Amino acid sequence: MIIIERRYSGPPDCGNGGYVGGMIAAHVDGNAEVTLRKPTPLDVELTVERHAGGVRMRNGDTVIATAAPIHDEPLATPSPVSLADAEAAGERSALRQRPETHPFPGCFGCGPENDGGLRIMVGPVPGRDLAADVWIPDATLADSDGVRPEFVWTALDCSGGLGAIGQESTSAPYLLGRMAVWRLAPVHPGVRYAVVGRREGGTGRTLFAGSAIYAADGTPVAVARSTWIQLT
Repeated sequence: MIIIERRYSGPPDCGNGGYVGGMIAAHVDGNAEVTLRKPTPLDVELTVERHAGGVRMRNGDTVIATAAPIHDEPLATPSPVSLADAEAAGERSALRQRPETHPFPGCFGCGPENDGGLRIMVGPVPGRDLAADVWIPDATLADSDGVRPEFVWTALDCSGGLGAIGQESTSAPYLLGRMAVWRLAPVHPGVRYAVVGRREGGTGRTLFAGSAIYAADGTPVAVARSTWIQLT
């Protein structure tokens, strides 16, 4: 059973896609890819079922999300961004400079109005085709093994989406549809990390994004690829 608490929302009355993905991925052995099929309701008991190909999460008879193990190598990451450059890029984020433009200001991952959220708002890095910000995970996000997977997924989720969408305003917001995450090393609370996101392609209302979390020495500790769908 999984319950997505309201404080972990993305859009109002819907779970943050990365957080939801991380919660269901915890039921898969190894790295996982999650497909979000329906908006995830909040404060509701959701059933997790194992099957031969992975797991599915249901709300009653409705399948909300599915997850399957991935065995291929993670996608290539861009050269790392220094912590100083990531911090400066985050300060340039349109969402920090104009928070009223955020379509979901209460988002747990990147919402400027969510004081208890991660508040990762990547901004452009000059001369690079990516966006970045600094993340210092709070101790409340961790257990004895480090920052819990659902929060690593959340950090990769919003950074990838914002990096793919860019700084321009859009006629309709995008939502996460599918996400694969490779966790390469533990993420530790109280440590500064550079989080980056960039566009990997797209067509029509679909965007493909890549995102990564880097340690101070430039080593990637988590990598993701994701698919984003623009609402009509």
